[in-house]
Amino acid sequence: MALILVPITALFLSRVSIHLRKRSRRAQEKVAKIGKTLAESVSGIKVIQGFGTEPYEEKRFREATREYYRARLKFERMGAMGPSLTEFMSALVASVILIYGAHLIFVERSLSPESFFVFLAASLSLLQPIKRIATANPVIQQGLSAFRRIREILSIPTREAIGKGVPFEGLKEEIRFEGVSFEYLSGVPALSDINLVI
Repeated sequence: MALILVPITALFLSRVSIHLRKRSRRAQEKVAKIGKTLAESVSGIKVIQGFGTEPYEEKRFREATREYYRARLKFERMGAMGPSLTEFMSALVASVILIYGAHLIFVERSLSPESFFVFLAASLSLLQPIKRIATANPVIQQGLSAFRRIREILSIPTREAIGKGVPFEGLKEEIRFEGVSFEYLSGVPALSDINLVI
């Protein structure tokens, strides 16, 4: 009877594993977005302070962390399902074994109580490895997802591999900027139609 739990749990864990990997990947992408937002803000702090866009940058950072929180919460929720369901199924199997054992002991009188308790202990000890696998599964899936993400990032071609640029041989005449306009916030120009010759 306890062996029935093995294929059911394996099927359930394989389904949950697929979802865990996807959700772990999303959470890792959100962490990367937080890092990117933070790096941009720190490296451009003088510009941000100069144009007074601190509230905008704070809002961007808050949104990035909120997205990560949601993604991580979905991952944790899915990860908590495995051990809980395995525990429930174990209790269900133990109940069925107890009922069937009571029937064999008291109704059919074909099994002694001592033999039944030995069988019950053996059946329940068989469930322990299944519970451990279900508990470890979220950590394993997160590690696999991280490994794939790292491998994906490392496989991005470097600039040297993409193509050779034109070497800078010094200034021959001048650098000219014409009609340059720029804005941090939509509708609030920081620069408007600037011409500059260097």
